Amino acid sequence: MSQYSSQDFANTVWAFAHCCFDDVPLMEALSSEVMRQVDRLELQSVAVLVDAELSCSSALLSRLQQAVALFLDLVPGDMDAWQGAGYADALSSVQVDNFGHGGNSIIFNCWGVVSPGGTWQSHAEDVVMEHAASSERASKDGLVHKRVFSYAEYAVEARDSEPLSPSSGSLLRENGFRRSQDGDEHLPSSARRWINAFTLPINHLVDRALCAEFQLLEELVARLLAYARLGRLRHELLRGSVQVWVSGSSCLSCMGAFRQFQLLFPGLSLHVSCQRDRTWRDALRRFRDHA
Repeated sequence: MSQYSSQDFANTVWAFAHCCFDDVPLMEALSSEVMRQVDRLELQSVAVLVDAELSCSSALLSRLQQAVALFLDLVPGDMDAWQGAGYADALSSVQVDNFGHGGNSIIFNCWGVVSPGGTWQSHAEDVVMEHAASSERASKDGLVHKRVFSYAEYAVEARDSEPLSPSSGSLLRENGFRRSQDGDEHLPSSARRWINAFTLPINHLVDRALCAEFQLLEELVARLLAYARLGRLRHELLRGSVQVWVSGSSCLSCMGAFRQFQLLFPGLSLHVSCQRDRTWRDALRRFRDHA
């Protein structure tokens, strides 16, 4: 392990977690070596190791917190600024694709985004598990892609428009080119985008407009804007709540999408819950076993 690179540490931890295999002696040895190389670790690896909850994780947390604080200082504060290069510059500065659950929790807390209630989260998980188990993704050219799901329910109203009834609904999206439950293909829209996806600094070849969270938020924005137009209202005047469940830790492009959504609809209360990969896989496996 003394020859391990920063990415080697992160890949080893991720692989064991992905296989749901615990090797306590190995993880302890890895933690000890991480602490010897702590000053040389790349920030992306730090985020992975913090989420792994190893004995070294708490010592790495302060470094992650500092990086997140610097990142938050660079995030654009209004929608006009999001149309420029500000957020892309922030991503380039941190050289991170995903701050993990630990880092994202800090970001959400700063933005006033809280988790939905436990009862709703269980309901959302059941909806997504039933969909995931009944619509297996076929591999293509021998490649198996990680499936990421995003589910949302919303309830909004326009209090200043008496004739306009409240609106509510739900959305379920999976990463990539997917079909909805009604069979319609969800492809990237050629129409104006009110929120933007961003190329990430590490996995820069991935089209983040195909992320489950971005697809869901983009469709939700379209629905809410259409609802506001019915009442001839500014979308900023909509009131209500949006609850979102995501099967993994959102990348920084999708974290940016959540922030843009907040700025577009300041009257809506946004609640987001991102699951830990291993917890979600265990739950899905149990669901399939008892189906």
